[in-house]
Amino acid sequence: AILASLTLLPRYLIPTIFSHPARKQDFARLLQLLSKLYCETCQDEIVLGNLAHSLRYLMTGDHARVGDAKLEGRGMVQTLKGRLETLWKEAASEEDSNRRKSKRGGGKQDSMKDSSNRQFSIALNLKRLHLLSERWNTITEFMGGDEAMENTCGDIMHSLSMKLKESQINTKVFDDSHENGSDGENVSLLYPRSLSDAVRNGMGFCLCSMAWLLHKTQEDGGLILTDMDVLNQQDDDDDKNEDMEDDDEAVDHVVLRLRNQLVDLTELCFDQFLPDFNHDDQEEGSKPPSEEQKLFSDRVQSHAYRTASDLRTLFPKQWIDADSKLLRNLALMEDGKLIGGSVRYFRSKEGMLREKDVK
Repeated sequence: AILASLTLLPRYLIPTIFSHPARKQDFARLLQLLSKLYCETCQDEIVLGNLAHSLRYLMTGDHARVGDAKLEGRGMVQTLKGRLETLWKEAASEEDSNRRKSKRGGGKQDSMKDSSNRQFSIALNLKRLHLLSERWNTITEFMGGDEAMENTCGDIMHSLSMKLKESQINTKVFDDSHENGSDGENVSLLYPRSLSDAVRNGMGFCLCSMAWLLHKTQEDGGLILTDMDVLNQQDDDDDKNEDMEDDDEAVDHVVLRLRNQLVDLTELCFDQFLPDFNHDDQEEGSKPPSEEQKLFSDRVQSHAYRTASDLRTLFPKQWIDADSKLLRNLALMEDGKLIGGSVRYFRSKEGMLREKDVK
């Protein structure tokens, strides 16, 4: 509680003090301390959120140290991005090694533990990036621009998609490979909490980054208009919209590509749904899902439920009637699977919700 309070800097600092020449070194030390706490030390979400907010506070305003603060922020984003790339390379290398050793046997348990530890690191760094993307509208700039952001989001969604496909549970005949010995430990390693956390924060980072890109695109294209703009600049707006009709970028835009990838990932999360296991109808040799599998399925669908709602809010169907070709293309018209998955997940919680309502 003390650390969470101390890291919320705007309660204690006045921006104008940053410009004082005698405080330059103090400001630099403060930036380094906050950066180190964020990227290396802290794991608590509340403390990380306060740190991200405080760093955002230091980057804004007209004081003389804004440039130094932004430089530190860029370094933080690049550091977290580099860690994720390293972890993904290690995971790919381990998978190749495991394929070569698959015929020998042995060492599988240690490999699973190493993979679980790596997954925890991936989830933690994704959480740090996610919290920054929620609070920093400069996240795309710090990442290196639109192309760099698209590549990073693409890598995150590809990695999560592969993990979800590997972890997807056969709803007809459940895997009985954990019958002997340490089946509980193996299942917990296959469905760790860190994997569902990685899904939540990875999808959250991609959603927030895409939202900032969408906002920037709308501003640059003159698509956000006040009532006065509509009255005074109607002719100019018509010209802009006509120009956009011929713009190939409206058909293949970075926001559109990211949205489609995130929709696919959200639908894949909904595919983790587990139907009620009826012992009377079970097939011979099948097993009910473990508690770890049920928790994993529930958490992933919960994240997908929120993401689907945000996607439908960010890209409303009403845009299909917009004058701008870009907005028409961005309108999320094919949302049947998102709605269906959300309804199915909500209905699966109906009994629990009714019990809580009665209590």
